[in-house]
Amino acid sequence: MNKIKIMLFVVATLSSSSVLGRCEGDNKTIFSCATKDEKQIEVCDVKGDIAYSFGKQQGKPEILVMVSRNEASINQWDGMGRYESYSVDIPNGNTIYNVFWGMDRLEEDHPVEAGVNVFVNKKSMAIVKCIGVDIVNNIPRIELHTTENMRVSEQDAASRENILQEGNPKADRNDYSPPLQTTKKSVVAYTTNNKSIASFFGWVGIACLALLAILEPKAPKRDGRFKTGYKNNEAPLKKSPTVIKTQIFAVVTGIISALLWNFLG
Repeated sequence: MNKIKIMLFVVATLSSSSVLGRCEGDNKTIFSCATKDEKQIEVCDVKGDIAYSFGKQQGKPEILVMVSRNEASINQWDGMGRYESYSVDIPNGNTIYNVFWGMDRLEEDHPVEAGVNVFVNKKSMAIVKCIGVDIVNNIPRIELHTTENMRVSEQDAASRENILQEGNPKADRNDYSPPLQTTKKSVVAYTTNNKSIASFFGWVGIACLALLAILEPKAPKRDGRFKTGYKNNEAPLKKSPTVIKTQIFAVVTGIISALLWNFLG
């Protein structure tokens, strides 16, 4: 009877491992891709927990790690720069599976680079890259703690523990604020704000160019020709100090606005 129970337990475990590793049923796919060795990299949302699996596409996963939602973390693209990138970190003891996805926005064909970077004791030990175009990337759509906030929280917790060990009566283990969450909405809002600021500086640059054109004194027109310098017996056209200062200000402001427009846009 005991042998039968053990066999049933083993079968159930293997079956559940296969399900978890393939994001089946109600499990949501966060990331999925194939490698050149015909293996599969997958990250799944399993009833609120995060599961990472690696192995043959039609077999039991070689690696299967399940962590709570509070243990996993993400790096979201901040909306700036030529490279759009996202990643999710799944810890397993001193090992971290960093599943990543990135795209060069300036290249004509927008090449994508994705895969998993395996860190052991904070050192990169192996990188397995995805192949093909059938890459599922839903990392931007999940809500997890950001990796940076997780690191700050860990450092903060370590500092508190050191203070407690030194016998500081003012330290309190309960005096802890959870790390902030970065959601897709906040990333979109951040990007929208940048575009609005860039648009503002773009219009400032255009206004500066218009100001230069208005303030530039014109040589008088005579007999269908432009005379440069004199009109009748008058002295040459000269710019007043105020006009010169205003034009210098317009040039400097226009250059700065153009640089900010290019950087923030």
